[in-house]
Amino acid sequence: MSAPSPHAGHRRRVRGRILQGGIDGMAPHEVIEFCLFYAFPRQDVNPLAHRLIERFGGIDGVFSAPYQELVEVEGMTPRAAELIQRLSDVTQTYAASDPGASARIVNGYRDALGACEPYFTEPLRQQLCRLSLNDGGVLLGCEALTWDAFDAQRVRELMRVMLQGADQRIILVWKRLGRRRGLSPMETADLRRFLGLLSQVGIYLVDLIMTFGGSAVSLRREGVLRDEGDSKADAFMERWLRSLESMPDDRNG
Repeated sequence: MSAPSPHAGHRRRVRGRILQGGIDGMAPHEVIEFCLFYAFPRQDVNPLAHRLIERFGGIDGVFSAPYQELVEVEGMTPRAAELIQRLSDVTQTYAASDPGASARIVNGYRDALGACEPYFTEPLRQQLCRLSLNDGGVLLGCEALTWDAFDAQRVRELMRVMLQGADQRIILVWKRLGRRRGLSPMETADLRRFLGLLSQVGIYLVDLIMTFGGSAVSLRREGVLRDEGDSKADAFMERWLRSLESMPDDRNG
């Protein structure tokens, strides 16, 4: 008689936890794992859930990931990728259709780009859009500034605006001109100092997105930004910043 699988009853236990207390307090990979139960009725999806979180940086990254990138993850199927995307669409449609909720929910980089689009009114200038959010991802405010670089003067102005607005969680979208993905060494140094200032004043950076030539790079999706309290965040950030200096120009924009 074969020994019972170590995963026997695992799905029942996960579902039981959700029925009793919802998803609050569950680890990000457990939330994704629960969703995958319905695409893989009998398969152990715990390793796949971990791979998705590692690839896309968090729950919001998984649900905002493009279909083609989802199916590239080992173990994902077209059916599972479609399920993830439709779940994201359903939750956003529900939030928008709730007559008692006029607030806009920003869930992932695609929502952030859509929220910023009306504020990018200077097609020939680089701009930085600041989205202020509450803990539930509700958009509290949005503002765009002319922004050629993260130099000292511009950073002081942005910090003043954020502190006056009592920002606690922000997404920044930097619209860059041209198709150059990478940053110069000076730009990288300026950005590094700015990110350090945010942590000192207690403002949590949900994402920093750079757009260029019709494409976008998200720190969250790159796996650089981790959940609050992650001790590895600084190492990931430093590695990513260094990689920006050697990032090739985009030729497909």
